[in-house]
Amino acid sequence: MICFLKIFCNRLLEHLEFNFLCCDTCIFLYYVEIWPPNPVVKFGGSLDLNCTSTCENIGIESAYTKVPIENGSNWKAFRLSNVDYWAASPMCYADCKTGQKKSPKANIIVYKTPDHVKLDTVPKMEVGKQYNLTCRVSGVAPIWNLSVTLLKGEEQLLVKTFEDYSDPKTNDVVVNHLITALQHDHHKTVTCQTSLDLNPTGPLLKNTSHNITLESFGEISFIASIPCLTIVHKLSFLLLLLKCTSKGSLNLIMPAFGKADCK
Repeated sequence: MICFLKIFCNRLLEHLEFNFLCCDTCIFLYYVEIWPPNPVVKFGGSLDLNCTSTCENIGIESAYTKVPIENGSNWKAFRLSNVDYWAASPMCYADCKTGQKKSPKANIIVYKTPDHVKLDTVPKMEVGKQYNLTCRVSGVAPIWNLSVTLLKGEEQLLVKTFEDYSDPKTNDVVVNHLITALQHDHHKTVTCQTSLDLNPTGPLLKNTSHNITLESFGEISFIASIPCLTIVHKLSFLLLLLKCTSKGSLNLIMPAFGKADCK
């Protein structure tokens, strides 16, 4: 039995990260853990971490200001305050009979909601031509958790994500999208929405820009196949009758809103 315990203990030591003390009749397991392993905290906020160990003199290593807040027989909790460093990775430690042992590092996700979400103004649009919609997002982190959505009314024009970015610090992003002006775009609203998705351990944070209202104008062409053509156009709940006579091609010059002329 003694020989078996020694062999079993040595094999555990070779393949596991835990620290063991072996004797002729028993096996002692030493470990240090940190919880939660993937915490989420707002930039400049505070965070509570718990260190658990079977060893003595439990402590925590951190670049943040730290104070102990609670403790038990085999654990100690610490509060980290003023979390303003983007890539810090605290770890717990304890003094074991085999020497000091440390826990794996906690992967802290520090987030910051955008300072601004803004849409650039769009000029009056001529029907059939292309125009650029530009949304500017400033001071957001981490950017790889961000998505930006452009909407025209209820229609989703674009969803932009940033999974390939690796910098944890605040960043600014600019999202562009080309649209072709349509007659029915007149008086439609465009908005830019951001989502900072920190699931599964953090919140889903959304922001929306101010609305901009599109204005469109343009020309609609009609080909007359009869000597006299009567056109009915409904506008702002008013029924306008336009009687145009043509022997060939008939062009109706009609802005999205306003007076229509026959030529």
